[in-house]
Amino acid sequence: MQLQMYWEVQYMNMHDYLMTVSEQIRCRRAWPMIEKELRDHIEDQKIDCMAEGMTEKEAETLRIAELEWMKERDQAAARAAEASPVPQNQTLESRRAMAEETRVRCYELMEEYEEILERMPDGAASE
Repeated sequence: MQLQMYWEVQYMNMHDYLMTVSEQIRCRRAWPMIEKELRDHIEDQKIDCMAEGMTEKEAETLRIAELEWMKERDQAAARAAEASPVPQNQTLESRRAMAEETRVRCYELMEEYEEILERMPDGAASE
């Protein structure tokens, strides 16, 4: 199965995201617990975003995209560590890759959510 990249996930709703994740879990007995944990996490984060001025759809889209992005960031860090020929440098390379992925994502979020940030109440974005 082709994994979806975080920028493709922005058009998914929570149900579609949870189904995509479930297809990647081998132990079917664990799925109900994993689904509940993911659903609760997305809902909690969505409520926080809505309290800061996002619509429900915007908040859900952001939360799902962030979960997918974190997975991609961690995979990039693992690849960077594995590529280092010196074992002592693996942690450094992993952290460097994570920092770069995070830097790029911050700029993407600023561009993508600039309109939302502008309509947030004063001070809400800085809390």
